[in-house]
Amino acid sequence: MNTAVGVRTDVGRVREGNEDSYLAEHPLFAIADGMGGHSAGEVASETAVKVISDGAAQVSFEDPRSLARLLNNANAAIYTKAQTDAALHGMGTTCTLVMAGEGSAYIAHVGDSRAYRLREGEIEQLTDDHTLVGRMVREGQISPEEAQHHPQRNVITNALGLDSNIAVDLREIEARPGDRLLLCSDGLSSMISDSDIVTAANAAEDPQQAAEALVELALEAGGEDNITVLVVDLGGEDTPAPPPRRTDTSPGPSSAPPTTSHRGRKWLGALLLLLLVLAAAYG
Repeated sequence: MNTAVGVRTDVGRVREGNEDSYLAEHPLFAIADGMGGHSAGEVASETAVKVISDGAAQVSFEDPRSLARLLNNANAAIYTKAQTDAALHGMGTTCTLVMAGEGSAYIAHVGDSRAYRLREGEIEQLTDDHTLVGRMVREGQISPEEAQHHPQRNVITNALGLDSNIAVDLREIEARPGDRLLLCSDGLSSMISDSDIVTAANAAEDPQQAAEALVELALEAGGEDNITVLVVDLGGEDTPAPPPRRTDTSPGPSSAPPTTSHRGRKWLGALLLLLLVLAAAYG
């Protein structure tokens, strides 16, 4: 199936560096949102994207599990780097990877970046957020509206690179000509609602306009994190693939971000959760 692609990434209004990376190499499309101290998050997300790009020939629609294996390979590469370089210790990244084909698409997913499908004016979230609050929503403990303002909404429970073994969500979805797939880091989804996303995306004539409009909305809402939006129109005219990894590495505002940043809280939360699990296992 032909695809038309649009993408924009932005450092946001608070962060000094951009730790998001992306990939658009038909039929593979991916978003990765890194976490860790100093430049470690950037290393983690770029490593994930590179492993996916280098391993693209290993995946096929006849073997959908190959998509999950690709994320496991990325996890191993990030984890190994983190264990062998003290400056990178504890780094990790989310990753949402889509393989789009005729009649169906497969999604492999770890973390809280998201994939959406827009069809006939409606929006559907295709991935579960691997966060403490996301789990609480799925278990019916809190509502999605309460989750937006929960004090622990930034605690990630699953990410590439935090452990030698990870669980990868893998699902198949129906894909029709005219569908618009949207991948984003939580710099978008944490700043604007799904209803705002679908309104802006549906108003855009092409995927690049959609990506630009959505990033602008997130910036207007505060731009508290790096923002990356990758839009794929299925059945459209093929467009040249955007360059991988990053298009915007410009610095953020001159003032330093808070000592514990939005993504830093996620990293610390994920590390704390891992330590609790290990303590329970060996205590």
